[in-house]
Amino acid sequence: MARSTRLYLPDPPAVGALVSLPPEQVRHARVLRVGPGARVELFDGEGGAWDAVVERAGRQELTLRVAERRADPGVESPLAITVLQGLARGARMEQVIRHGTELGVVRFVPVRCGRSTRQGGNVERWRAIAREGARQCGRARVPKVSEIVGLADLLRAPPGGTLIRLAGPGAAPLPDVLATSGDAMALLVGPEGGLDDAEARAADEAGFVPASLGPRVLRTETAALAAVAAIQVLRGDAASSG
Repeated sequence: MARSTRLYLPDPPAVGALVSLPPEQVRHARVLRVGPGARVELFDGEGGAWDAVVERAGRQELTLRVAERRADPGVESPLAITVLQGLARGARMEQVIRHGTELGVVRFVPVRCGRSTRQGGNVERWRAIAREGARQCGRARVPKVSEIVGLADLLRAPPGGTLIRLAGPGAAPLPDVLATSGDAMALLVGPEGGLDDAEARAADEAGFVPASLGPRVLRTETAALAAVAAIQVLRGDAASSG
């Protein structure tokens, strides 16, 4: 059966109401050639989803009639994974957010570190990428993308749950660390070049447990995504469905 078109609506609608979509979703619907009479799925990024029918479609607008609320699609991970990603250059931050969303991450925190090759970034663009990733992969919840924070500030008030710092060879293997972890965890990933020695010590003193993905040196975006995938297999999606 063909999968229905999914479109993001930021505010939960009432059944029977006429609603208009944000410009980015109008553009997406136009690319998909969604026209009057088409049935689509709306989702609000907070767990709600609705069936709707397109009533008017133009270059700058898309108006739909909300038909009924959908059941929870049941695709969210049983784990609450936060990725604390050291700021990286180019498209690497976008890759982490896009593919991390597909892998079930619930929150991304961009972190300014000593070896970060950039000091800022377009947080609104990253949030749009998270919305698009959730739309594409069938999630009803859009991951949160926090404002950029300095590592020192983050370590003064770290997230709750199990705190994991990705480290090089010599640290405990990630599966060993996960054996005693809870269902909520925060994964600290350094930028290109990793955390410096002082930052690594400060993170460990703040409660982060060093964990290794193996003997090879990974790019920052590879390390983040490989770790999340491993966590989902060992403790999350795959483990819960077995």
